[in-house]
This record gives sequence, structure tokens and C-alpha cells, in this order.
Amino acid sequence: MFSLQSLIARTKELLRFGEIVAGSDNEFKLVEYLRDQFERLDLDVDLQRVEVLTWIDKGSSLEVYVPGRQHIDIPAAAIPYSPQGDLEAPLVYGGTCLKGELDGLDIEGKLVLVEWFKDELDDVKYQYLKAVERGAVGVVVYDAYLGRLLRRIVITGTKDYRFTAAPPPPVPVISITREDGLFLKRLLEHEELRARLIVETEVRQGSTGYNVSITFNGKREEEIIVGTHHDRWFTAVVDNTIGVAMLIELANALRKRPPPLRTIKLISFTAEESGAPGFSPWYWIYGSRCYLKERLSNDDIDKIYAFLSVDVLGTGRPIISVAGYELQALAERLTQDVNAEYEPLTSYSDCYSFGLHGIPSLCIHTIPSYLKYYHTNEDSLEKVDLKLLQDASHILSRLLDALAYQGQSLDYLYYLQVIRRKLRELKANVLDFQLKTLINYLKNAKEHDIRKAFKVINQAFYLPCLLGYYEELYKPFITIFLPQLEILHDIKSLKRALIYVKKGDIEEAKKTLCKIPPVRIVPGFEILLPSINVRPLIRLLNEKSIKSEHLLKLIRLFLSVAEMEGRDSISSLEKLFKIVIDVLKGIYDVRIPRFRYVGTLTWALNMEYTL
Repeated sequence: MFSLQSLIARTKELLRFGEIVAGSDNEFKLVEYLRDQFERLDLDVDLQRVEVLTWIDKGSSLEVYVPGRQHIDIPAAAIPYSPQGDLEAPLVYGGTCLKGELDGLDIEGKLVLVEWFKDELDDVKYQYLKAVERGAVGVVVYDAYLGRLLRRIVITGTKDYRFTAAPPPPVPVISITREDGLFLKRLLEHEELRARLIVETEVRQGSTGYNVSITFNGKREEEIIVGTHHDRWFTAVVDNTIGVAMLIELANALRKRPPPLRTIKLISFTAEESGAPGFSPWYWIYGSRCYLKERLSNDDIDKIYAFLSVDVLGTGRPIISVAGYELQALAERLTQDVNAEYEPLTSYSDCYSFGLHGIPSLCIHTIPSYLKYYHTNEDSLEKVDLKLLQDASHILSRLLDALAYQGQSLDYLYYLQVIRRKLRELKANVLDFQLKTLINYLKNAKEHDIRKAFKVINQAFYLPCLLGYYEELYKPFITIFLPQLEILHDIKSLKRALIYVKKGDIEEAKKTLCKIPPVRIVPGFEILLPSINVRPLIRLLNEKSIKSEHLLKLIRLFLSVAEMEGRDSISSLEKLFKIVIDVLKGIYDVRIPRFRYVGTLTWALNMEYTL
């Protein structure tokens, strides 16, 4: 649809705008550039104003004083949302701060040198918060990778990831390169060091960011949206300047084609990297959330048939993150000749905003293979795999052609077959009747009602989860399909543990129980999904004085509670299937989903709907 040569040239042109923070002067300059480029193509441009939090690093430095020597200047970059500060204090080494490394270490009133946690880069906020809890007046984080890298990943002031406002981070925090961090660590093994940390940042509440969109009207009202984001840390070629360049080149290519069957919208979002007001811990994908909030208030969100996006196209094979097996079936069929990997919808990109509304959504990315340069000053054009760009462009072009120009329908029956396989795998046979009824009504339902029904399913069945407590589990959110029924896996594990204890094999019983997470959290909503905390059981298994008869009784008690959770979960899904069937029958008009955790044992998905 467009050449790699023009894509690279466009990317180079976009780099001249520097770092683009939501609500900043640089963003406004880039938005004006985008508007000019689209208007030159005789396209009408719509600018949606979005109120954002703007955080800007205006210059940061670290001066280290070594006894008997001159001070050492260390290059540094402030980590968002660091407050400003100018302070001098002793410098001490705190490891990663995460796994008891601060125990017995006096860091109160001191600057703490911290090694960036490599296993999950986003968890730098927990490293920071642990240091702050112990009284650190400033935090210096050196990178997890060699390569003279300075990195920015947002730090907020609370351990959770609520969508609402929260306290800001209280003390300054900067990043330095791994090379400089290891040098300071070696010095600290033999010397007592003092350091001066200077952080000059600007925070503006109530700034204005912009979502930029253009429309190619089709013969139908249904819309295919292709989206990317234009805010970025440092120059950020891969995240996501290439995506913006691709959007411009796509607009140029589409302008030369006849009108599509389905309307096409191209949107560049603000505030994907940061910008949610009030230092919200869920600071990302705010621009796209605001876009959909406006579409919902205008009562035209149902026009959106599917959302396609690209983000972090760097190296390795493309990963296609999807919400909706009806869309995944089409993508798999169109990309058989491309070495692509599929995964459930990632909650770390704009496609999750659309997934929250049940809209079939897809993002092409390579985040895992590009972590070394992710959000760093070395995210540059030389790192990009051109073959990957070509593959990603082909995938996007084929999907857009099939959905917008050929008007292909999504495979909803395939989706229900996937659900059936999942239910049989979990032996949730009680839901089989509802599923068969759903399949029967699908055959005769109207297209409009089918799309509404499957939006309900997508909203309920794709949820990001944290399998454990925030303060203990340093892993990314994972999206689970049908997470409400994960408790059935726990029931199986409890039954296996019961068998092992009967056999006297306590070690295998412990291994089995350790696979059960103590809690399942849906970040953002901060709700709990069905789970059973078996840690007390695991502790008792370590007590050799406990008789096996007592252990067996306790495991049976835990199993009975887990089975109650399982029954409640199945009952909730039965209600959900009934709502979906009623939507297919044209009885209900589903409005807005609300997730709610009720009491300690039951979970329900409550839908607001009108008769």
C-alpha cells in the first residue's frame, strides 16, 4: 500500500519535533504538522481536545563527590512523574530494593542508588516506592542494560493501578546509564560518597492534548479505525514515530483509492505514554479512552466495527494482540504466509481502550524483543528491522482491505466454538446448554444485534489480570480469556493436593498448591476475580507436627470454598449468556458494563440494560 522508502523518509521528517509529551508545545507543533499534511491531501481534519497532565524534564543532573577528588558529573534524565528538587545527601546502594535488599540498611535522609529491575521494567515504580517508604530523599536508578541508555517509564505514587486520581510521587527520581551505575556501585564498595541531585521538571494540570483524525467515508456507516499514538519519550523511532509515519503514508495511499464499503477513520492519539489527569496510576492510553468516552456520549460508538493499530515495531517477528476471536480468525486466515505470533489483547496499548468497550481490536507490536531500547534515548532508526516493517505493513493492509473494501464479516460462530472448547477443557458442562442456545439464535439474528451481543462477550471475557498482590508480584499484567473460570483450575489443584496428602507425598502437595495465586486482580477497575488463598495451607504443610488427618480436613474445607466460588462464577456466566441471547433476540439494548466484586465469595458481571 506504501513503500518502505517513503515510510522511512517520513519517519526521519517526524523526528525533528523531538520528545513529544502530551499537552506540550512540541505536541502542538506536531499536531499542526499532521493537520497540514492531511489538508494537503484535501482531507478534512478533526481535532479532539483532551485535558491532560503535562510533565516535562527541563534538565536533570547528578554530581557525585569522592573524598580527595573533584566531583564527578553523571549524565541523567528525570523519570516521569518526578517532582523537581535540588538536594545533597549521602549516596548508598540499595540493590533493586525489591526482595529484602533494604533490610538492615539505613537509607533515611539519603540518596539511594538502585539497579533497574530487569525482569519487569515497568515495576521501577515499586523500587521507587520501597525506597521512599524507608525514608530516601531521592532515588537514582541505573539501567538494566548496557549501551549508555537513559530510560523513562512513568512512576506514580501508589502501588495500585486505579483509573482515578492518586497522590503524586513525593521525592525526585532520575535514571542514569548502567555503565555509570556500576561505576558508582564499585566506588561505594570502598568509599563513602555524597551526591547532589538536581531535577528541574514542570508539571501542568489541565493542559490540552489533541487526538487527530481524518475520515474516508464509505457506503456503510460501519467504521474501521486505524490508530496510533504521537506522544513519545526521547525521539522514540519505534515507540511510536514509525506508527505516525505509517498513518500519514496510509492516508496518502487511501486518497488514491475509490471509496470503501465501510468508512475508514485514521486517528493519531495523544497521551498514550502518559497524561491521565490527577497522577492517575493508570496513566497510559488516556487519549484513546477520552476519544471513546466522547463517542459513547454521542451515542455513535456502535458504528465502530473494528480497531486496528501498530505500536513498537522494532525487531523480531510481529506479535498480533487481539481482543475478539471473531477478528483473530480473519487475521489468521490473511496472515498464513507471515511468521506472526498471536496473543490475547495487551492492556499496554490503545487497542485496550477499544477492547474495554467490547470492540474487536488488534495491535501489531514487538514489545518483548525491543525491551532493551524501550523508552530510551537509543530508540533509533538503526535498530529497526525493515523486514518486520514490511510484514507489519502487509498485515495491516490486508486487514484493512478485507474489512473496509471487501466488506468481509467477522466469524462469530468461530468465536462461539472457541468458547465451547474452553468450557470443555475446564469441564464447565453446565454452561453447554446456554452456549447451544446462543449458537441457535446466532443463525437467525440480525447483524446489528450480533455485533452488540459479541461486544458484551468481549467486554466480559478479555480481562487483564495480576495473579497475586501488587507489592509481591513483579510481573506484567496478562490478559486472560474467560478469567472468571480460572477458579476451576484451582479446584483441580486442590483435588490433586488432596490425593498427594493421602499418599503421604507432602512435597508434591505443596508444589501443586503453590501454583494457585492468592488473588486475581483486574487492574484499573481494581476488582477481584474468583480465587482462593491457600497460603495458610502451604504453611501448615511445612509443619511436620500436623497430622495428615487434620491436613485432609483443612484441604477439604478450602476445596468446598473454592467450589462455592466456582458455582458462583458459573452462575454469573449463565446470567451473562442470558443477556447475550436477549440481545441477539433484539430484546435488550446493552448500555454500559459495570464490573463488581460482591462480598468475599461471589463475583458478578452486572450489565446496565434497558428493556
